[in-house]
Amino acid sequence: MLGVYAVAGLTVLGHVAGPGHHHPTLDAVIDLTAAALLALLAIRSLLRHPTAAEGHQNRIMSRLTAAPGAAFLGFGAVAMLVNFSTLVLFLPALHQIARSSVALADKVVVGAVLVIVTLLPVLVPVLLVTALGPRADPLLARLNRLVGGHSRQITVGIAAIFAVVLVVKGIREIG
Repeated sequence: MLGVYAVAGLTVLGHVAGPGHHHPTLDAVIDLTAAALLALLAIRSLLRHPTAAEGHQNRIMSRLTAAPGAAFLGFGAVAMLVNFSTLVLFLPALHQIARSSVALADKVVVGAVLVIVTLLPVLVPVLLVTALGPRADPLLARLNRLVGGHSRQITVGIAAIFAVVLVVKGIREIG
């Protein structure tokens, strides 16, 4: 799904905000809109509503226990399709890549790095299991407890930090 978003985003943004089409106002609007959405996400997460990880973990885990392998591909695709916090961070990064003046090959490389970095939360456990086999289980269980127990704080922290960065960047684009 990130690959689809990257290709679509770079294609659309390449026409709207590509090299030679520098529009400081458009750049500021994109940055400030993403900052506002991230700020709203942080505020929503601060309220006592269960986060996605807190609210759906048991229900999803019980369904996935007996699911065939292909179901994981579909579940992952849908989860990434609607992963609001990731997309709000991913799209401004794509915008920066699209508007850069580097060659297309360089944009593809940077876009691939962006996809890989975005997928690190998925790739690290897979790589650990691949490298360590069953020995990765205790480490992954501890990591799951840590992330699951602090998902609200992690969400708020990341959203707030990137919101501030995007506000500063957006203001600089205007000024």
